[in-house]
Amino acid sequence: MLGLGDLPGLAQALLDSITEALVGLGVDLPLAYGYDAPIVYVGSGAEPAFDAASTVCNLVSIRQGLPGAEVGGSINIASMTQTATFGIVMLREAAVVGDEGIPGAMTLADEGASIITDASALWRAALLVKHAGSVVRNNEGFGILGVDSVTSEGGLVGNRLLVELSVF
Repeated sequence: MLGLGDLPGLAQALLDSITEALVGLGVDLPLAYGYDAPIVYVGSGAEPAFDAASTVCNLVSIRQGLPGAEVGGSINIASMTQTATFGIVMLREAAVVGDEGIPGAMTLADEGASIITDASALWRAALLVKHAGSVVRNNEGFGILGVDSVTSEGGLVGNRLLVELSVF
């Protein structure tokens, strides 16, 4: 099992595995305006910086107990499994009202469909990574919490996959 001191490496391994699975599913990773290649990185803080279309992995929290299980009462934390929650966010540029006017209904519908497709792809990628056992051995301590929408002001929208991993 991976240790608490290995969190940066664990975040990178998770991000690499998820992006590899996404590409294997035929997903085009988000491209930032003016860039030729996707921006994929492990970020700081619990939320990504909403500054460019990108795919980012952030540490959300660390707690005691196994993924998906609640722990209560007094427990010797030194002898217990810890769970790290990571968010993998895919942000895409979206049409906004601006100098060009109001985006057309077809543009908005296409972008909406694209974001919903990304949500499904993140979920399927997490399942592939979990079953491959490429981040934690034997699928032990890999919990998929869900996918939710994220938005910002400024024309970026996306989805965040939440994954819990056991660490000691």
